[in-house]
Amino acid sequence: MSKEATGENGAVLGSGEYWNRVNRATFFGTLMQRPSETNYHETLREVGNRAGAAVEEIYDDLQEHINVIRNISSDRRSALAKQVQSLI
Repeated sequence: MSKEATGENGAVLGSGEYWNRVNRATFFGTLMQRPSETNYHETLREVGNRAGAAVEEIYDDLQEHINVIRNISSDRRSALAKQVQSLI
């Protein structure tokens, strides 16, 4: 009988393989630089920074083209507004 504790994923708790399996089974697997990484706080902060930068870019584009936006049809303008509102 093994004296090592194993997680539900079959790997030894706290091992690189354990974290690898946890990350790959969740959305963290696609965000981490290395599959066995455990720095979730830093990863989420980086994702937040990227999302914030994307929202700022979208806002800047909308501000830059506000006069053009005013002249497009109301249904297309409404569709654009819904897309932008879904970001928040």
